[in-house]
Amino acid sequence: MRTGAPSIRKGNIMTEKELLQHAKGYIDNLANGINPLTGEPVAETDIVNNVRISRCLFYVSGILDKVLSGNKQIVPRDRRLRFSVSPEKLEAFPYASAPIYVSEIANRLSALADDGSGKISAYRITKWLLANGFFEEQTDSSGKPRRVVTEAGKEIGLYQVERESAHGKFLATLYPTEAQRFIVDNLEAILAE
Repeated sequence: MRTGAPSIRKGNIMTEKELLQHAKGYIDNLANGINPLTGEPVAETDIVNNVRISRCLFYVSGILDKVLSGNKQIVPRDRRLRFSVSPEKLEAFPYASAPIYVSEIANRLSALADDGSGKISAYRITKWLLANGFFEEQTDSSGKPRRVVTEAGKEIGLYQVERESAHGKFLATLYPTEAQRFIVDNLEAILAE
């Protein structure tokens, strides 16, 4: 049977959707230990009663549900597109003379990304800085976790100022030009994690 073309069955034309619904019915029956041709339970020793086979059949049935409901992303992507930038493009990084947030650094790096490459997130940069001792996790007076710049972080230029939002006060980390350069110079290490 050709994919995308309707099937002719006993004089009736089945649409692609009907074919998928029919196949899903077979898979559901098999997953539940029922012979789809006779409607009778299969023997306990039958391969479809193997737990791994049954789970696989239920998984395929779930995928068919997504297809039938019009879900475009059938299988979750294992990974997002990896961010990459050539050394030539990285040399053109537009450093800001005034301190900026890490999200702006991430946006500027992403704008330089190689064709077909994904973006880099501010979270990824901050996670690397935290893992390498430029931030440390602390708990504020209300019990909420927060990241605080360490002495090592201050040495690369990071500093924090208290800001206020609709949700209350928070520490905003600012990245002056020297901290921006540090991120760009260490981008390969950041991407390796």
